[in-house]
Amino acid sequence: MNRKILEAFERAGGNVRLIEHAVWTYTDNGFDPNKFAEQIVRGCISEVAMMGVVHYDNPDIAWAVDTIIGNLKESYDIGKFGAPESPTRKK
Repeated sequence: MNRKILEAFERAGGNVRLIEHAVWTYTDNGFDPNKFAEQIVRGCISEVAMMGVVHYDNPDIAWAVDTIIGNLKESYDIGKFGAPESPTRKK
């Protein structure tokens, strides 16, 4: 697992240990797989949003970014978790 996935795993209650230069992951009763999945999807949304910030002046990319973010939020019910929504772009 890469660093970002390991961090999401820990935020969801998973345990990560480095033993003899190997990364070991394990879970116990405190691990929330839904939170782990949400962390990954939020990370993907964040990466897509950054692409929109970098290419804000290109209306085609801005439209694609808004569409992708909307589809990800809808598909994975991300908008329901109380996080602030991103501001709407000016058309």
